[in-house]
Amino acid sequence: MSDIFHEVEEDLRRDKLNQLWKRYGTLFLTVAVLAVATTAGIVTWRQHEASQRTAAANAFNAAGDMGVNQNTDGALAAFAAIAAPGGEGYPVLALFREAVLHVAKSDIQGALATYDRIGTSAADPRLKALAKLKAAYLVADIETPAVLKNRVAELAGDDSPWRFQARELQAYADFRSGAMAEAAGGYGKIAADPAAPAGVKARAGQMAAYISGGGTPVAPPKPPAPAAPAPAVPEAPAAAPPAADPAPQPAESRDR
Repeated sequence: MSDIFHEVEEDLRRDKLNQLWKRYGTLFLTVAVLAVATTAGIVTWRQHEASQRTAAANAFNAAGDMGVNQNTDGALAAFAAIAAPGGEGYPVLALFREAVLHVAKSDIQGALATYDRIGTSAADPRLKALAKLKAAYLVADIETPAVLKNRVAELAGDDSPWRFQARELQAYADFRSGAMAEAAGGYGKIAADPAAPAGVKARAGQMAAYISGGGTPVAPPKPPAPAAPAPAVPEAPAAAPPAADPAPQPAESRDR
């Protein structure tokens, strides 16, 4: 008797499954196909992205090799091609390298225009700020002191990763304009701040001493040539100087 009941239960279960399949079978198959297609699409897209990154890295390195081999024009064209599509990553880094090559050709206006492009790009805000700072260094001896101070005003805030470099430029602008008390005060605050980068802190101390007459500072060493950021979007350290950190020279050195 128990076998009969078991068979009846199996028949009922089978009938219910058949009814469910007739009602929802097509929907189930559709969902299954969509799931497989979506997974395949994701895998294909990831492979495409990886291929694109590899191609961009190879192109970036090849453009850098042209610059090393003194093919400046070729390197400029290659970096311009990398930067043309826009977006983050290598296109932004290519613009930084373009600017450096313009400086190497003494094309200051070309470098400034390139830094301006970074400022309106999809770059990380900290990289945009770095581009503005590098542009300010290029014109530190060209623009009027008031314009120079205004150029870096937004970079001098307490939450800016480049605040000490920006404040050094502001003090330098005061120095150029003959506002020695303001310049000495600006340099003195930088020199006294324990969070200031070592290089900026040392230069600020020397300039403050020079202005106040407290001693004859040793002229700061010439900073290294500008270097492009590493081929990845870097995290801007809170107190790290940019790759090219021009050091304002004391008046004695500038008059020679």
